[in-house]
Amino acid sequence: MISAPFRMEENEVIPLTVAEIAALAAAEAALADAPPLVPAFITPLQARNGLREWGIGRTEISAFFDEIEDTLAREAAQDAWEYATQIDRSDPLVAACAAFLGKTEAELDQFFIDAVA
Repeated sequence: MISAPFRMEENEVIPLTVAEIAALAAAEAALADAPPLVPAFITPLQARNGLREWGIGRTEISAFFDEIEDTLAREAAQDAWEYATQIDRSDPLVAACAAFLGKTEAELDQFFIDAVA
């Protein structure tokens, strides 16, 4: 939102020109039409709430972990899920879990967007 039709220059208030005001209005309109940004991370509670909204419960998440054959890797993944303070969108574990659940990258992006809404 344009808050004031002036700018500051060397401690002096200078009124904006009509062209500057128009440029600001155009930039504001472009931002309003832009798609929402995908958050880099969400909280574990946001993730769990979002999964429930998708109809995915603990059983499905447990099944994902059960598919990890290497015991140490499975335990590390479970620890990350249980004890993380944030869920990073770029984490390969997140992508693997989404793929296991049959979700696309676009759906995962929307999941993160919806989680913070």
